[in-house]
Amino acid sequence: MYADYHGNIQDFHCEPHYEIHNMLKADQVYYFTLAKFIHKNKLYVEFSKTRDDKAYSFRHTKRPMPRIRTNYGMQKLNYQITGLLNTLEGECNYSDSFLKYKTNVKRVLISKNIAFKN
Repeated sequence: MYADYHGNIQDFHCEPHYEIHNMLKADQVYYFTLAKFIHKNKLYVEFSKTRDDKAYSFRHTKRPMPRIRTNYGMQKLNYQITGLLNTLEGECNYSDSFLKYKTNVKRVLISKNIAFKN
């Protein structure tokens, strides 16, 4: 990664090289693995967009997030899956092959700089 860098190694910054070399950052690997899990188990169907108010469904284009009471609720799998599906909405096609889906998710994660939120 730093083969062409001439200077003090402490002044070298890796941030721009992740996008150049198409690499995921360490905290993006979690979302990449979760996206693969969603596609393999077809969870995008289970977490479909459901709302009680059908008359104005165009107002709420995202999936409703589950209610949480503590910060531990943000760690639950259904909360993380819903959040990731809302983030990737319109960017990824779930009917694609698994290899094409993985490539597309990786491209979206790198280009949008989506990282784990705590």
